[in-house]
Amino acid sequence: MKKQLLLILVFLTVLNAFGQDPQFSQFYAAPMYHNPAFTGSGYAPRMIFNFRNQWPSLSANFTTSVLAVDHYIDRFGSGIGLMVLTDQQGAARLKNTEISGFYSYQLNLVDDHFLRLGVQATRSNRGFNTNGLTFPDQFDNNGFNGSPTSDPLAGIQSNANFMDFSTGLLYYNPKAYLGVSVHHLTEPDLGLTNSAEVLQRKYMVNGGLNIPLRD
Repeated sequence: MKKQLLLILVFLTVLNAFGQDPQFSQFYAAPMYHNPAFTGSGYAPRMIFNFRNQWPSLSANFTTSVLAVDHYIDRFGSGIGLMVLTDQQGAARLKNTEISGFYSYQLNLVDDHFLRLGVQATRSNRGFNTNGLTFPDQFDNNGFNGSPTSDPLAGIQSNANFMDFSTGLLYYNPKAYLGVSVHHLTEPDLGLTNSAEVLQRKYMVNGGLNIPLRD
């Protein structure tokens, strides 16, 4: 029963993958992951580590790790960064590893008002392991018959590699900031099945306000 539920979950994910990217509840702690324009926003060498383990008591849990480093180069008004993401879904059935490079450029509009433009290039590797899975056409009235399956999921390639690109814009001043980003600009093909399974564009808006409690 557990395997059937896992199969249904994976099947729905592949056919209707509208929320493919991992999400963090403490999104403010992963700025570069959500908007490339935040690259170098610390104005100093910075390292950020994020970890998520969703539903750890289940065998079909989701675990995600992100390690990001960035630095602001004052001479060029630019920020550079690097990020490594690993994501594992459903007892290592679906794995994703990404290595991303970041660049941002800062413009001084007037006084303490700034505008940042950021870009991100990602090399992604996705793998799907069908070992141990059973499919509906392998069952009859007597139960599991062990016959070969014709389910398209069984023919998924073990690994797929592709490039992905994102960009973002960020306005900020000492009191507030507002940003917008677009991910998966080229809508890359995942390449795991014979049919086109693309990563649809994802749009994000983020903002914040600094409220001083004391002078």
